[in-house]
Amino acid sequence: MKQYVLIYTICLSAMLLFMAACEKSDKNEPDNSFKVVNADGNKYDTIHIGTQIWLKQNLQVTHYRNGDSIDNLTDKSDWFFA
Repeated sequence: MKQYVLIYTICLSAMLLFMAACEKSDKNEPDNSFKVVNADGNKYDTIHIGTQIWLKQNLQVTHYRNGDSIDNLTDKSDWFFA
Protein backbone atom coordinates (compact mmCIF):
# COMPACT_ATOMS: atom_id res chain seq x y z
CA MET A 1 0.00 0.00 0.00
CA LYS A 2 2.91 2.34 0.74
CA GLN A 3 4.19 1.84 -2.82
CA TYR A 4 0.89 3.09 -4.27
CA VAL A 5 0.94 6.16 -2.08
CA LEU A 6 4.54 6.88 -3.10
CA ILE A 7 3.79 6.39 -6.83
CA TYR A 8 0.63 8.53 -6.54
CA THR A 9 2.59 11.31 -4.79
CA ILE A 10 5.36 11.25 -7.41
CA CYS A 11 2.86 11.34 -10.30
CA LEU A 12 0.87 14.16 -8.72
CA SER A 13 4.05 16.17 -8.08
CA ALA A 14 5.21 15.65 -11.67
CA MET A 15 1.85 16.79 -13.04
CA LEU A 16 1.84 19.92 -10.87
CA LEU A 17 5.41 20.74 -11.91
CA PHE A 18 4.49 20.24 -15.58
CA MET A 19 1.43 22.48 -15.28
CA ALA A 20 3.45 25.23 -13.62
CA ALA A 21 6.14 25.04 -16.32
CA CYS A 22 3.59 25.37 -19.16
CA GLU A 23 2.48 28.85 -18.21
CA LYS A 24 1.83 31.08 -21.23
CA SER A 25 4.07 34.09 -21.55
CA ASP A 26 2.94 37.17 -23.50
CA LYS A 27 6.28 38.98 -23.44
CA ASN A 28 7.49 37.25 -26.64
CA GLU A 29 4.25 37.85 -28.55
CA PRO A 30 4.78 40.12 -31.60
CA ASP A 31 2.83 43.32 -32.12
CA ASN A 32 0.03 42.50 -34.60
CA SER A 33 -0.56 46.16 -35.50
CA PHE A 34 2.32 46.24 -38.01
CA LYS A 35 1.25 47.85 -41.33
CA VAL A 36 2.96 47.88 -44.72
CA VAL A 37 2.46 50.72 -47.22
CA ASN A 38 3.54 50.32 -50.86
CA ALA A 39 4.66 52.91 -53.43
CA ASP A 40 1.03 53.55 -54.50
CA GLY A 41 -0.05 54.28 -50.92
CA ASN A 42 -1.98 51.02 -50.41
CA LYS A 43 -1.93 49.73 -46.83
CA TYR A 44 -1.63 46.04 -45.99
CA ASP A 45 -2.34 44.13 -42.80
CA THR A 46 0.25 41.59 -41.69
CA ILE A 47 0.28 38.34 -39.78
CA HIS A 48 3.09 36.89 -37.70
CA ILE A 49 3.96 33.24 -38.34
CA GLY A 50 6.81 32.16 -36.11
CA THR A 51 9.52 34.77 -36.55
CA GLN A 52 8.31 35.88 -40.00
CA ILE A 53 5.91 38.65 -41.01
CA TRP A 54 3.59 37.92 -43.96
CA LEU A 55 1.04 40.08 -45.79
CA LYS A 56 -2.59 39.00 -45.39
CA GLN A 57 -3.43 39.90 -49.01
CA ASN A 58 -1.68 40.21 -52.37
CA LEU A 59 0.11 43.37 -53.46
CA GLN A 60 -2.01 45.83 -55.43
CA VAL A 61 0.60 48.06 -57.03
CA THR A 62 0.60 49.69 -60.45
CA HIS A 63 3.97 51.47 -60.21
CA TYR A 64 7.50 50.55 -59.20
CA ARG A 65 9.14 52.48 -56.39
CA ASN A 66 10.93 54.71 -58.92
CA GLY A 67 7.58 55.67 -60.53
CA ASP A 68 7.77 53.46 -63.62
CA SER A 69 4.49 51.83 -64.56
CA ILE A 70 4.09 48.05 -64.14
CA ASP A 71 2.75 46.47 -67.33
CA ASN A 72 -0.50 44.52 -66.96
CA LEU A 73 0.03 41.60 -69.34
CA THR A 74 -3.23 39.77 -70.08
CA ASP A 75 -2.27 37.92 -73.28
CA LYS A 76 -0.12 34.77 -72.95
CA SER A 77 1.93 35.69 -76.01
CA ASP A 78 3.19 38.84 -74.21
CA TRP A 79 5.10 36.61 -71.78
CA PHE A 80 7.28 34.95 -74.44
CA PHE A 81 10.52 36.60 -75.49
CA ALA A 82 12.34 35.87 -78.76
